[in-house]
Amino acid sequence: MSDRALIAATSAFVALACAIPQPVFGQSDANPRLEEIVVTAKQREENLQDVPLSITVFTAAALENRGIGDVRDLAQFTPNFNIYSGDGRQNASGTNVRGLAPNTSDERYQPVSYFIDGVAVGGITTGLSVIDVERTEIIKGPQSATFGRATYAGAIDFVTTTPSLTEFSGRVRAQFSEHGDAEGANHDVSGYIGGPIVQDVLSGSLFLQQKTRGGFAQAPGAQFSEVGEEETFAGSAVLFAALGDSTTLKTRIIYTEEEDQEAMYHTTQPLYWQQEGANIVTLSNGALWVDGDVPDPIRRGVRGVDLSQASIDGQSSATDAPLDGGYARERLFFSAILEHDFDNGLSLSYRGSYGKNEYDGFVDFRGRSFAGTDPVFGTAVTAANPPSQPQADSLIFPFPFQEEFEETSHQLRLLSPQGNTLTWGVGLYYYDLTDDNFQRRDDVTPPDGNPAQQSRGTESIENIAVFGSIAYRFSDKFQISAEGRFQSEDVSFEGLENATSSIARFRGTNKRTDENFDPRITLEYNYSDNQLFYGLYAIGHKSGRWNISRAAGFSTDAEGLYPAEAFIYAPEEKLTNYEVGSKTTFADGRGIFNFAAFYQDIEDQQLRQNVEVVINGVSQFPNVIFTAGDSRTFGFEAEGSFLVTDNLTLQGSLGFADHEFTDDIDPFIAADAAIFEYAGGNTLKGKTSVNVPKWTGAASADYRVPMSGDREWWVRGDLLYTGSKYVTLANVAEIPDYYVVNLRAGVELGDWSISAFANNLFDDETALGSGLTSSSVCEYRRNGAGLPDYVPAQRCIYLQPQRGRELGLVATLRF
Repeated sequence: MSDRALIAATSAFVALACAIPQPVFGQSDANPRLEEIVVTAKQREENLQDVPLSITVFTAAALENRGIGDVRDLAQFTPNFNIYSGDGRQNASGTNVRGLAPNTSDERYQPVSYFIDGVAVGGITTGLSVIDVERTEIIKGPQSATFGRATYAGAIDFVTTTPSLTEFSGRVRAQFSEHGDAEGANHDVSGYIGGPIVQDVLSGSLFLQQKTRGGFAQAPGAQFSEVGEEETFAGSAVLFAALGDSTTLKTRIIYTEEEDQEAMYHTTQPLYWQQEGANIVTLSNGALWVDGDVPDPIRRGVRGVDLSQASIDGQSSATDAPLDGGYARERLFFSAILEHDFDNGLSLSYRGSYGKNEYDGFVDFRGRSFAGTDPVFGTAVTAANPPSQPQADSLIFPFPFQEEFEETSHQLRLLSPQGNTLTWGVGLYYYDLTDDNFQRRDDVTPPDGNPAQQSRGTESIENIAVFGSIAYRFSDKFQISAEGRFQSEDVSFEGLENATSSIARFRGTNKRTDENFDPRITLEYNYSDNQLFYGLYAIGHKSGRWNISRAAGFSTDAEGLYPAEAFIYAPEEKLTNYEVGSKTTFADGRGIFNFAAFYQDIEDQQLRQNVEVVINGVSQFPNVIFTAGDSRTFGFEAEGSFLVTDNLTLQGSLGFADHEFTDDIDPFIAADAAIFEYAGGNTLKGKTSVNVPKWTGAASADYRVPMSGDREWWVRGDLLYTGSKYVTLANVAEIPDYYVVNLRAGVELGDWSISAFANNLFDDETALGSGLTSSSVCEYRRNGAGLPDYVPAQRCIYLQPQRGRELGLVATLRF
């Protein structure tokens, strides 16, 4: 562990130390206790301290106190949970839990799934608002037996507010902030109102939000908007009906619009590395590389190429994406939850959903990092400056595309009464997803037989499952429970001979059916009313995948460099989790301390990389998914809270997760062979995934002082730590660890609250991540005359900057 990591671990445990059982002097029965938190992580309402799982929970008040606005903020406060969106929030390029990375940007194959009231919500969820919720539950470890498919490393459930049948309530909230070196300001205005429509029978609520996250730089060109800008409109409506004394129906509809300009990123190259003092080595192929920490990315002036220039090449977008470059997304989500309690205590529920996402993009895949002339890459390509000139950088690569997701789910579940010696539950589940991709351009004649300009064939997933659970309490101290889910999943990929993507043109239908059983067995020991020990064993599966770029060269290895079968279908990834943990409440409810240690075996881990194949004598480099062999992770997470006095609360968390590939597997990365050679051999064995920190931690202090009436003032500080992480699978260059300090202070004035905040107080500039594929091929040119020359083997590093210090104000009216 580095010195900084050691300091971070110590800082986190300063708060955790307060959670170790110890005498509290001068307290009485009248003294306050920590809030009791109820969760539904095992599909029943239970006290958090009674659930034998590693769960991080944020109540509505906790979300507000920490300034958490979306899932990216959630990750900062959660041990062993990390999100990196390499191309802004529209690309969930890495969600890792307990050190296990998805190794893909495809949202369908992340290791965790998101739920709203226990109903799966698909698509890219980075921009989901977390304001209209009662609490958020982040559950670690395989949750397949309880939550279903695509939860083989964890699940995140947003439990929303149910409007009252008897009383009206509402909230209006406005936030304004600025980043010190950014061009644009941030605005966030939201409102909620809910209450009875028909007293005691029918209630409803409406939530609206308009949010802008300002950009950081104005790229050249009259049409180009601010790079890094994110705009969101979100609306949600709920109807809740009491259909008699024992039956309720809750329906929710969500509509969101997101429009983002080109994301902030910094494509760096060797001259920049040298200028910043990085340790540079020369590889066997003559390319340069960083051995050690990569320099911080440039934040001021970061931009993408002005795509208004793309019209020079006759390229434009016929999708709904901004013509000046960026992304646009529309989401429609509907859910219905019907619950009935029988007189004998049985509980029957139905959960169903329908969702549709349309995702449009028109982006530059070779963004540069300077508003003027790049000292190495030169100026942008224009008609007067074609790529044949030595000072020009690589081609502008604008790529208009559109993706459409449509999904439905249905779940029926029957639960026995709670509190009995023997409890059980059974259920049925159905899920269906289709995904269509288009490369629509109004300057291109659609291919024959493909008028919609579909870039590849339709992909679909159909999952049918039956699940059940049983728990038996031997005594007041011992309980054993067993859960399991048997599922059959069809993964299909339709061939499209006239696809607009040349490497996805072929005939036929690909369909693979995977069947598996995911169990979870848990043994609980209640040492006392305030201390629970548990051990569990669980299995989870990640869906198998067809390679969407299955070109003619993959049908035989006569022209390709690798066996065809290795790149046609990547089988399921299997995770086996062994876990022990404890949950402790002490000092008459003033403190809690929760701990979990785990070991995980991963079989057939999937990996996404660019590989070289030869098609009709021409080399191409498609992205393919293949099996990287087996790996393992181990580590722990610890969380604690302690009410030191009636006014002061300390909180802390610390997570450690170590991932390592264990098979001697060739990574199939021809372009990075020299980097692997320098690292000690062309193998993944002993290496770890990119963008996965081993250490995560947080330490917080919250101090509140009552004033007259129901008024109070408060101040809060958060120290957030993220450990170092590698930028390539060769594990040579790495992003160093970093701290972020947030401060907040405010007053509660009855119905009003006003607060000020400073996020990233000390303006840390360390990169958030390096991009899923670790590095991007670039043209690096330099010669003795001061002009660049071409080095084909040179690689560049793609980094995302932090936003820097943010100062702002928040005002909230509750009624």
